[in-house]
Amino acid sequence: MVVGGAQRLVAGTLAHIKRQLDQNPHLTARQLKEQNPMLLQDVSVRTIQKNIQTKLNYRKMRARNKPFVSEVHRKKRLAFVQKYSSWTLDEWRRVLWTDEATFRVSDTKGKKVWRRKGSDPHDPKFTAKSVKHPPSLMAWGAFSYGGVADLHIFPKGQSVTKDVYLSLLDSRLADCFAATGGEVLQQDGAPCHTAHIVKEWLVSSQVECIPDWPANSPDMSPIENLWGIVKCKLRNEDTSTLPKLECALRRAWSSVSQETVEKLADSLPSRLMEVRKRKGYPISK
Repeated sequence: MVVGGAQRLVAGTLAHIKRQLDQNPHLTARQLKEQNPMLLQDVSVRTIQKNIQTKLNYRKMRARNKPFVSEVHRKKRLAFVQKYSSWTLDEWRRVLWTDEATFRVSDTKGKKVWRRKGSDPHDPKFTAKSVKHPPSLMAWGAFSYGGVADLHIFPKGQSVTKDVYLSLLDSRLADCFAATGGEVLQQDGAPCHTAHIVKEWLVSSQVECIPDWPANSPDMSPIENLWGIVKCKLRNEDTSTLPKLECALRRAWSSVSQETVEKLADSLPSRLMEVRKRKGYPISK
């Protein structure tokens, strides 16, 4: 129902719309109209949109991308929080956080050039060269409260299989522990990380691990934030070729400050509290 020349919805209708949006913020004005024929039959989609904005003070904003967390994953995340919430900062400072990340040669979108007014914008010297599928490289990083370990960059085209990953651990893990002061390995549940031969090697090598890291939980791991910091640093670098990208990536990784890694390593208690507060759903860290 509307009043004032079909411009303003009555309070009861607005309250009903608010309840629906609170339950499902993804609903569009058209969907609200279709789902409420008795209330909104004679109301235009535009009027619904306007009232949502002016009377309910809601704004249509881009949804943040978050990993999918199923009910099973959610319960496992909460179980992890329950198990590790008693850990002290000193215990978390022993953890070596590890993960892989992919980096691509720079996107030319948005790059600007100087040219005179009236000159040909299609002249090759004024254009930015782009490719549909830019080359990329994959890196493996590790850090602890004590600092970052040397970055490992996989050879071009090499897939991180269980054998490749096992070889990496065998050749690099001890050095990473020594360089950072870490003593406990953290890795996510990627198939190459949880392969039987990798598990056997970890046991035979007496490597202490966090064995029950929950699936689909990059938001709980501070190394995801570290990768984000590195990618921000790369924005100011020339990464237009793979060799340039690799050099810039190594510089960005090694330039991460000690203060930064200490803050990230010490963020685990607050992350776990936030996961509990959100009842196991993804957090923003």
